[in-house]
Amino acid sequence: MQGTTVFAERIVSPHAPTLVLAPPIIDDPAQTIALSWNASDADADPLQFDVQYSADDGATWMAVQMDYPWMNLVLDTRRFPGSAQARLRVLLPTA
Repeated sequence: MQGTTVFAERIVSPHAPTLVLAPPIIDDPAQTIALSWNASDADADPLQFDVQYSADDGATWMAVQMDYPWMNLVLDTRRFPGSAQARLRVLLPTA
């Protein structure tokens, strides 16, 4: 906003969406990891997800999928640096 001119506006939903992760399924021979989750929004807003990987126990994150519309994803683990402290996370972007 500048003076009385509105440049952008966003309506905020009164209900936050929910997301529950299922345990990941690791397939060592195929070198994949399958992720799945359930998510919902009481306002029936469309949901899209960001999936991220961390090799350093969550100190830094690398984008794997952005604005992903489905609730399951199989990843090729050869795409990621090896780590004894690796993490994956699924986020519901708020903006």
